[in-house]
Amino acid sequence: MRHLTQFDRSHAMAFIAIDESGEHALGVVRLHGDASRENAEYAIAVRSDLKGRGLGRIMMQLIIEYAKSIGLRRMQGEILQENDAMLTMCKEFGFEITINANDQGIREATLTFGNAAPCSATPA
Repeated sequence: MRHLTQFDRSHAMAFIAIDESGEHALGVVRLHGDASRENAEYAIAVRSDLKGRGLGRIMMQLIIEYAKSIGLRRMQGEILQENDAMLTMCKEFGFEITINANDQGIREATLTFGNAAPCSATPA
């Protein structure tokens, strides 16, 4: 877990879901921002045996709330075209989905927050 959480917090954040024993990671969501702190790239990984149970949705909501709280303007990620569940979830959260210009098998998911201002709220 140390490997998943040691990074430059001025440009990145990660949230990890762990089991009740605290020994096993169930999923992780990461956000890496650019130098301007206006745009960031996200990634979500959920343990295979837990997919379809809502953990990815909870983690996506958490990272969106965090991104808004620090004043990001936009967050984006890449999704395999066959990952229908993730594409559907992103659409439900308001992401714009486009085809990657370099790889037809990848979709770009972009969520724009508009003129969000940084706030001091801590994400739930």
